[in-house]
Amino acid sequence: MSAAQAVIIESDVRRIWAAVRFVDGPSQRTVEVPLQVSARGARWVRNLSGLHVLAELDETLLDAADRPPGLAAQLAGYEAAFELAPAVPALAVGGRVSDPSGRYLPRLFTVNLPRAQLPAGRLADRFIPVGVMLDPSPAVPLLGSWAALYVSVTHAGRPAAHAVLRLHRVAGGQLLGRAMSDARGQALLIAAGITQVTVGQGELVVEREIEADLTVSFDPAADPLLPIDPDALALRAGVVRRILRRSVASGRVETLALALP
Repeated sequence: MSAAQAVIIESDVRRIWAAVRFVDGPSQRTVEVPLQVSARGARWVRNLSGLHVLAELDETLLDAADRPPGLAAQLAGYEAAFELAPAVPALAVGGRVSDPSGRYLPRLFTVNLPRAQLPAGRLADRFIPVGVMLDPSPAVPLLGSWAALYVSVTHAGRPAAHAVLRLHRVAGGQLLGRAMSDARGQALLIAAGITQVTVGQGELVVEREIEADLTVSFDPAADPLLPIDPDALALRAGVVRRILRRSVASGRVETLALALP
């Protein structure tokens, strides 16, 4: 067949908006179990690498407040072209993820679009998945080398659902573990990277315990039946917050009852 006789029967060429990598909080590994991911106005596709790809946006499904003038044309131009991406107005796509198996707690997350253009000397952000941490359910099994803390959180005498916990090492501020309470106010914080023996400081040659600060953040105004974005809550001002000093060690499992003011 000559070039003059060639006929294009079908063509579906489009650009991908972004990809999200859901990460197991304790191990920092990609979550491989099937997850339920949704976002208003967005179509998600899970690829073979376990990434959830934001393949398409429908501006008619977005809230009116999130639709800048001319957004429809700019979205279409971005998805259907491979030239330099147009200057799409800043758009925050809010999503929700849940685990049907119950291993991870449901949460909200946000993907800011468009992803950054290609800068000089490094990979463009649009080719790097957005990392979203998932906190384990209090019922997940533990490994013998993990330091773990079962926390029961209450506020005003009631279970504190969606309380956010962060454990930071006192020396250097390294994040050792994270957690979020479920609807019963129960949380499991796992610090998976603590070694059995570490180099000591001062007169100590070795240390078997690590001094850490446990920060608990809670929003009494939040609906306990709806998921939250734990990362946003951990940084938000004006919430109930309490900090406790703890000693943690590899293989040690403790329980703590915490009543927030």
